[in-house]
Amino acid sequence: MPKIFSLLLLFGLLNTKVVGQSYELMPSTEYVFADIQFLEPFDKTYRFTLFSRTRIQVDYAEQVSFFSGAYFSYTQKNGLGTTFLGRADNAGAGADWGIHFSRTKATWSFFGLLAKDLSESKAYSWFSIFRYHPKINDQWKGYNSIELFTVMNGGNHGASLQRIRLGVEKAGYQFGIGFNWLELGNAFLFLNDSYGIFIRKSFNND
Repeated sequence: MPKIFSLLLLFGLLNTKVVGQSYELMPSTEYVFADIQFLEPFDKTYRFTLFSRTRIQVDYAEQVSFFSGAYFSYTQKNGLGTTFLGRADNAGAGADWGIHFSRTKATWSFFGLLAKDLSESKAYSWFSIFRYHPKINDQWKGYNSIELFTVMNGGNHGASLQRIRLGVEKAGYQFGIGFNWLELGNAFLFLNDSYGIFIRKSFNND
């Protein structure tokens, strides 16, 4: 399994603030999953931002799938804004435009994006992520998140994905139990349902 060991090594070597905002690694029942995120504001108020994300998963037959996206966003004070997304994955490259809403509080944060595929006239998607990290004591916090993604083409369901993380946080490290579920088509065929232990390193208070 050389690809899996290479992925683990890469995750360790990239553990630096300069490269990313957060890293997550989750060995699971179906594959090894890695998620690298980076946020760059263009102004002090975070109205104009660039958010990039790369996800990689390597199954135990050493089949690799990936997604990489760059989100250029403008956000108003009320949390509403617009986003342009450039993306690439195993199927090719594309672009989306959409409207988002974001909110960040002391113990939780939310981001939701309704987007239109610019190359497919009837294709649109919904992406959202909610994180909840209540304080337990002076050193520990809870860390819980749910990520939802759905793609529709006209009245047809393309794919839906749910990622759930339940755990704790200390000194910027989060760890616990992770669940990834994927459903395809109008029949919502379950594919690659995966359960495992996640380890995440965050360089901010997201």
